[in-house]
Amino acid sequence: MKESIKIDLAGYWKAYADHIPANCKVMGTVTRAGIIGALVKSGNGSYSQLVAGISYALDRIEVEAAMGTIYRSYGISPSSTRRTSNSKPGAPYSGFGR
Repeated sequence: MKESIKIDLAGYWKAYADHIPANCKVMGTVTRAGIIGALVKSGNGSYSQLVAGISYALDRIEVEAAMGTIYRSYGISPSSTRRTSNSKPGAPYSGFGR
């Protein structure tokens, strides 16, 4: 059975990666097989786990599903126009429902 990944969008990624590759964005931390690392999204949309300078490829669908679970738990959409469930359409994103 494949072990699922756990994502913490507020995780302290600097503890796991001191250098971020060019054209990449750090999203938080990811735990896979008990190992925690920085969750990195590259310019081409692929995800990886960065641990002490070593990059491990992650399945994009699995990462986005895990992030979708986080977003749904706060009642927001993971789309680029994030809204709280009780905000008006077109309203700017105002935080995790707070």
